[in-house]
Amino acid sequence: MKSLCNRRQGGPGESAGRSRRRKEAAPPAAGCRLWPQALLLAALLAVALFALAGCQETDPRAMREGSGHFERQDALPELSDEGVKCAITEAYYTNDGGLMLALKLSNGGDENRRVLTVDVSLENEEGEEIAVAATDQVDEAFYVPAGGYGDMSFYISPDYLAITDDDLDSLTYTIRITSEELGSTSSTPSAEG
Repeated sequence: MKSLCNRRQGGPGESAGRSRRRKEAAPPAAGCRLWPQALLLAALLAVALFALAGCQETDPRAMREGSGHFERQDALPELSDEGVKCAITEAYYTNDGGLMLALKLSNGGDENRRVLTVDVSLENEEGEEIAVAATDQVDEAFYVPAGGYGDMSFYISPDYLAITDDDLDSLTYTIRITSEELGSTSSTPSAEG
């Protein structure tokens, strides 16, 4: 039996007789080394996803959840040599309370036509006015090709809506478009409807 009393006690830097060998821990198994890294990565990913979800803004012009929806994707206005004609292919209320219209425009003439103004009047199936709106702020580069079709989005601000929650199942509308031949110097635009 060994006696603890025979051991020499020393201060710092002195050896206590035999050199002691430090026990080194065995390296952790491969799976154990990955856990802290995996947890850190998962935490960072969760924080990033949370931050991104908080930063995403709702598109104000996207369709409002529960909105009425009018859709006639196959609607084509006649190709008339009288100028630009128009049909509504889609209508819905937007997240910001407005109304978005998707318009299909036609030009049966021999010349490309630049749209100058658009005037819209909408009613529901009961004959109640939904909106009356107009614009002369059409992009100067926008035109309807000769003998062809063009697509245009037309946004109506909440200020011009009489009804903000119609089911939009059936619409009656009048659309008046003024246009001119592309490159025309004429100051008198043609009026179409």
